[in-house]
Amino acid sequence: TLEVQVSERFDYIINKLNAEFTQFELAQFTNIRSTYAKEMFKFLKQWRTIGKKEYNLAEFREMLQIPKSYKAKDVSERVLKPIIEELDDYFIGIKVRPIKSRKRGTPIIAYEFTWQQEKTGEYVEGKYDNKKTEILPDWFSSSDNTSGKQTTEKLSGEELEQKVNNIKNILKNRD
Repeated sequence: TLEVQVSERFDYIINKLNAEFTQFELAQFTNIRSTYAKEMFKFLKQWRTIGKKEYNLAEFREMLQIPKSYKAKDVSERVLKPIIEELDDYFIGIKVRPIKSRKRGTPIIAYEFTWQQEKTGEYVEGKYDNKKTEILPDWFSSSDNTSGKQTTEKLSGEELEQKVNNIKNILKNRD
């Protein structure tokens, strides 16, 4: 058996992961069939509360591993169409707009994805500042701390173990 104790200063990291990190339902992800749509789902979920993300053409092709042989028409039919069709259930009103250069032939230089942004909970200043306090019973302060004042000590592993054993003995003898 492994027992882990986390300092109260860091308990929010373990207990409040959903507040800080991108999450998505595994069920949603597994329902997506297209490989391109699955990859795009992961990337767009990071921007879910913004509702907009632009990718330059090179970045877009690299992150989705689109073959170099695909022309703009192929990208539109084989990549973008499945992405929009499959992700419409997860990103309300998702649209993709090709951004074109003003050069001859108007080549596509980027793709802009837009959708209805997800609402998040309201930010509460100092939400995690309130630390839990524990009041020790009277017998503890009288048996281990003769001054009645709070003390802070740095203990070695052996010293800590000895203090814990002392407290256990006190508790055992009280019963």
